[in-house]
Amino acid sequence: MEVCTCPKCRQYTITNSNGHTRQGLFVHRTTRSRHWARFSQEDNEISKILPKLSRKSTPQTIDFSADKVHSQISDFEDETESLPERSTEFEILSLIMHLIMWLHLVCGLSKLNCQTARDYIVEIFETVSRRFGFDHKFISSIPHDVRTISKRLNLQPSLEQYVCCPKCFSLYDIEIAPDDCGYQASSKSQPCGAGLFKTNTFLGSLKPELFSDSQKKKQIHHQGLIRLTRQRQPRVPNSIFVTQSVTQWLKWFLSLRIVEECIDQWAHELEAEDSDFICDVAQGTVWKKLFPLKGAGSELCLRFSMFIDWFNPLKNKLAGKQSSIGLIALNCLNLPPRLRYQTKYTCLAGLIPSPNQPTMITINNVLIPLVNELYELNRGSLIPTSKYPRGRKITVKLATLVGDIVAVHKAAGFKSHSATKFCSWCDLNASDRHKMALGRPRTGRKVLDAARSWKDTPSEFSREKLAMRTGIRWSELNRLPYWDPVVNVALGVMHNWFEGVLQHHFISRWGFDYINISQEHDNLEAAETFQESPGEDSEMSIDKEINNEASGYLTEDIKRRIRERICKVIVPKGVTRIPPLVGKSQIGKLKA
Repeated sequence: MEVCTCPKCRQYTITNSNGHTRQGLFVHRTTRSRHWARFSQEDNEISKILPKLSRKSTPQTIDFSADKVHSQISDFEDETESLPERSTEFEILSLIMHLIMWLHLVCGLSKLNCQTARDYIVEIFETVSRRFGFDHKFISSIPHDVRTISKRLNLQPSLEQYVCCPKCFSLYDIEIAPDDCGYQASSKSQPCGAGLFKTNTFLGSLKPELFSDSQKKKQIHHQGLIRLTRQRQPRVPNSIFVTQSVTQWLKWFLSLRIVEECIDQWAHELEAEDSDFICDVAQGTVWKKLFPLKGAGSELCLRFSMFIDWFNPLKNKLAGKQSSIGLIALNCLNLPPRLRYQTKYTCLAGLIPSPNQPTMITINNVLIPLVNELYELNRGSLIPTSKYPRGRKITVKLATLVGDIVAVHKAAGFKSHSATKFCSWCDLNASDRHKMALGRPRTGRKVLDAARSWKDTPSEFSREKLAMRTGIRWSELNRLPYWDPVVNVALGVMHNWFEGVLQHHFISRWGFDYINISQEHDNLEAAETFQESPGEDSEMSIDKEINNEASGYLTEDIKRRIRERICKVIVPKGVTRIPPLVGKSQIGKLKA
């Protein structure tokens, strides 16, 4: 191992065995050579550009008001100091930093390439400034790392990280997390016992000097993820749960002038609408009963929907390796529909780590931080807004839980859709589904009573026995004083129609999935048994389809005509269009 002092590694500080500190970083000899080769190549590229810049037009006089402004810009390295708002130097620095962040966030440029782009911009600016004879020292205060730039521009979200148990999804503060998980599902259950940390083989191959006391404090301060064993081996958490402070996000959200203006304008439009015409959820009877549209005085009552679902980061295909990352997102229902579900106005409330999903019981562990914050926000908080810089009373309530039936039942505390009591809105038994008769509607009070009874039961066996009878478990959302587990739960249209009805028609009915005949026959029979009971005069006979020469597959002529029709279909904004060549091998398997 050798000490690399290239411009990138010079940002770090190491401590040797004698206690002396120096700039640099311990790396392998080949890595050190590669670092210097890269910067040497960049210098060569810059030397090619400089002659072209020197042949520009005649010099011009540029006034940067350096006397007053430069004294303020000299403190730019201090992150706590505010930048002068009306200076040319500040504008130049701000434009360059915004350009670098645009390259990183929008164009997808890596951190290393963004640093290279920053170096080129600084070199170009310094060359031009030397040619024209104006001060350019302030330009070197642009940070090298995009993470520092994002902090300077207030683009860095306030994220909180917890050590997450890979088995039961219990959350622990990073600084005080134990080595093994001590979660108990009930008072009589055994502790989970899963290991929360693992040895990092890459960090373990580095020299111990890299993890001196000062360096260790720096690592923990910035990342909070590395801890050392008695043998000085670095260990990192097996799994990390990431969440965003809703309160901090609200401060940013309400500081946008367009947000507060649109909320007030949309509320006035809803009040002016005809009471017989319903165009938004806020005009519904349940909404008006549970959540008044306006607060007292200047109080702003915000209502949010919570979306929860899992996706496969390895591409959400029907086949292949399966891995699930969970997403918890909040959307403000006070915004007009055109802004409500835009990504920039969505609060990322949690990222549930992969590769497995939490169970019906362990899902509560990842909901605890969010519910704790929603509980406090329900009481009201004084938050500065664009219209009320000194603070405005803000109350926040969770109006609805949205997702597919699996996610909704997990988060709301209901048993699976394949259980005996499968429905979250009525108490119909699974054996009576074929009768197509409505069951007795559930009420929020009875569901909450059953959930508390489940929570107070001391053993897991007794809890499961009780849940089999009622179809209800405890949910952390039940802690919210206004929460109704029956009324405040809804199925998303994406899962109900796009992934339910339409996907079933494409794969099972229209034969766009290349599976063998016997497997398709079994799938069709299972689907028919589960969803419908056709009579003798049914228009669609499975037997006739299976005995058909095509054996459930569409002919090429029919597929061609379907593709022609697909191109003529008018798709709503925000809905992904079906590929025009669907059914061909180059398109691959259908995504969810």
